[in-house]
Amino acid sequence: MDLLTREDLEAIANLEPGRTHVSLFMPTHRAGSAIEADRLRWKNLVNGVETALLERLRRPDAVELLAPARRLLDDALEWQYMSDALVMYLSSSGHRTYRVPAPMTTLATVGDRTVLGHLLRLLSGDEHFLLLALSQQEIRLMEGSRNTVEEVELADVPTSLEDVTKPKDPRSDAMARPLRGRGGPAIFYGHGGADTNLKRDEITRFLRAVSQGLKDVLRDQTSPMVLVGLEHLLVAYRELNAYPPPSGRGRGPQR
Repeated sequence: MDLLTREDLEAIANLEPGRTHVSLFMPTHRAGSAIEADRLRWKNLVNGVETALLERLRRPDAVELLAPARRLLDDALEWQYMSDALVMYLSSSGHRTYRVPAPMTTLATVGDRTVLGHLLRLLSGDEHFLLLALSQQEIRLMEGSRNTVEEVELADVPTSLEDVTKPKDPRSDAMARPLRGRGGPAIFYGHGGADTNLKRDEITRFLRAVSQGLKDVLRDQTSPMVLVGLEHLLVAYRELNAYPPPSGRGRGPQR
């Protein structure tokens, strides 16, 4: 399940006409007891569209076409990470499922083409934007629109300095001297590897890893990106930034 991009919209619009296409739209909830109600409404939506499909297809073909929608119904974990709406397109050539950060009405259609009207307003103009919050302790990427802002999961992106550079052993710069006139173990004193003493090359290595890791996350994005953080991190990140892609689509990071 993916977040929707402009390229996705173009791909959906160009799906092979003439085949039987199913387009499903349904508002969802991000948390709480309403999640189970969402699953029930999805079940009813799929059951309803199956009835319409049986007027065009043999039952085995209809069952096969709707199999991804049935699998999603049974995937309890996916329902814990929904956005404001769920969109699914199904045809004999495959299926696409998206979380949409904007409310929309419930709709299920069967026809020779996909339904796009619900999605066009989401990707028009500059309604979508990205916000990248930079700090040594935490990296967060947010996707926003005129309706809402939601955090993007960064599974393969380092989200803190410690993910790239392990802090020094607090004892590494310490010296041990026994107290005069007393026995017992030595007492250590000195200074450790606090964040304020981190070398610039460590921060650069960290930000470079963040930029490289975000390449896959932002591969199909064209929205403008806003950077938030301390000035020295923003300056360093702009020098390493790999977004937007080399093709020049979209806008680069802004403060």
